[in-house]
Amino acid sequence: MAILEWKNTADDFNKRMNAPVYVTDEEVPILRNRINAFREWEWSGRVPLNLRKNFFISLIQLNRVYNVTYNS
Repeated sequence: MAILEWKNTADDFNKRMNAPVYVTDEEVPILRNRINAFREWEWSGRVPLNLRKNFFISLIQLNRVYNVTYNS
């Protein structure tokens, strides 16, 4: 087992929300981890005012192939 960590490194990393994110085992697709975040609650037009880092953590099994899918 291992901990998989990743984050958004774009220039606007703290204004863009990438959740939910799905981590799926390619051999056993029923094993799917959905990683989500709380909604944006403060906006100025179309620009979010909630500045946060998009940092995700998932538990995985070593020596397997996983698919990471962004749904937003």
